[in-house]
Amino acid sequence: MDYFKNGVIFNIKLIKENSPETWDKYKRYFENITFEDEEKVYLNYLSKKIDDRVLFNFLTECLPKEMRLPLKDLS
Repeated sequence: MDYFKNGVIFNIKLIKENSPETWDKYKRYFENITFEDEEKVYLNYLSKKIDDRVLFNFLTECLPKEMRLPLKDLS
């Protein structure tokens, strides 16, 4: 099994089409990355190619607003 082709999958092509503002903001981070299939991109693959914080922010911005609720302080 290929570790980099395992885990969470998302669709870069759909993000480009449905969230052009978000894509324009982050596309420079993807310039040197080659995708076999833009409709099936694995998080494990990108995590080795993009800074974790940038990748987290990008994916968070792609989520619908109702899924971006602030975390509650559990302390």
